[in-house]
Amino acid sequence: MYHLSSRTVLSRLVAGLHYPSAHHGNLLSSHAGKRCLQTGLGHTAAPEGRRPVTRLQKYVFGRYVEYLQRFQRALENEFPTAFRLYRVFSVGVKDFARDVKSFALLARKVHGLGLRSLSRRELELYFQMPRDMRAVAPVLLVAALPLAQNVVFPLAYLFPRQLLCRHFWSLQQRSDFALYEHKRRLAHHLSAFRHLQARRHLVTPESARLSLKHVFTLLGSGQVPCSADILALRPIFEGGPFSLERLSAVQVRRLLKLHGLGVLTVLRRRRLREHGELLRHMDRAMLAEGVTAMSQEELYYACFLRGLNPQNLPHEQLAWWLSEWATVSSSIEPAAVSLLLHCPLLLGYNQPTNWQLRY
Repeated sequence: MYHLSSRTVLSRLVAGLHYPSAHHGNLLSSHAGKRCLQTGLGHTAAPEGRRPVTRLQKYVFGRYVEYLQRFQRALENEFPTAFRLYRVFSVGVKDFARDVKSFALLARKVHGLGLRSLSRRELELYFQMPRDMRAVAPVLLVAALPLAQNVVFPLAYLFPRQLLCRHFWSLQQRSDFALYEHKRRLAHHLSAFRHLQARRHLVTPESARLSLKHVFTLLGSGQVPCSADILALRPIFEGGPFSLERLSAVQVRRLLKLHGLGVLTVLRRRRLREHGELLRHMDRAMLAEGVTAMSQEELYYACFLRGLNPQNLPHEQLAWWLSEWATVSSSIEPAAVSLLLHCPLLLGYNQPTNWQLRY
């Protein structure tokens, strides 16, 4: 009864403040006319505008707001999981819808001006949003069915990594899930490295074979090749046996897994080429905007994307590693995209933070 009476009081209060009825308007105008006749000023129209808020109305409205706040706190204390679920999906849906609109605008911009017209943040959004939309699409489609929200939302809340995307994750979940996905990619480093070793006898001329042997020696002894050592391998990956067109189907499959692209992708070599080209444009924008100007969260995302576990590494070391990557990326042509696709292996295989996850 208290709740009903409060709603009645509020409705009458709001009606009195904002929506005066015709009956009230007539009373006001007649009252004003009587006062004008009494004062000898003649009959004029009733003044327009809202009536001033009385102290009683302020008091009632304030008490009602306090009641709603207490009621919300009581529900939050009584049903914390339900309130947490509501906040996750209400905030996540808003962020997801905003990024979908931004992605649509970016896709139109890329169609007209190309990838070179996008900034680093726009390129990252252009790369990430298709994945996010595929991940969350089943949940949103099922939730559109009648009464399905009662089932699908609790399931999605219990299995956020499998059923949701980053818009619905907390900061801790984003870090944990990125680490989990990175660990899965690292599992393909060793097999990809051994495949290159097994095909080194196909490399000609002798100078190129010596450059490749030098890089393999560094990787085998636990060292990380520098950008100059990797760039010396350009002829091998551009037109040699390690070019994208001449890679075996097994190695193409490993590269897809190494970059987290999924092996069910049709036209796999084309998908790898498009991914490499997108990485090149990201690296170009990253160099133009400055690696040192990136925030810690942006550095983490960039390193995870390129094959380095950034956790427990200082800001300066992350910036240096990304600069080495960008040096290689900016010095190769699209024909040598296979070299860039192997950079997570060449630059990240012996990184200590990657070793900690691998073993």
